Amino acid sequence: MKQKRKNVNNEATLKKRKVLTFGEKKELCLLHQENPSLSQEEIGKKFGVKKNTVCDILKNKDKWLNMELNSFNTAKQKEKSPKFPELEEALAI
Repeated sequence: MKQKRKNVNNEATLKKRKVLTFGEKKELCLLHQENPSLSQEEIGKKFGVKKNTVCDILKNKDKWLNMELNSFNTAKQKEKSPKFPELEEALAI
């Protein structure tokens, strides 16, 4: 179910979800590491997400900071396992 918010004119508008890419998540973790005095709310405003999202990303900060970004996975938003892992492995070779 999509969330609705009312404008000043009592018009209902749909709120769009923001999904961060792997590159943005790594950047968020680096920003938090370099500026520990920034609150999660301030970091969230910078990236256009809520505090809960920032908290979830920072819980897995080791994963995001250790991730090697290349042109293939920088723009990815989700990790999805392939339907046919053997085929993917053969293609990688």
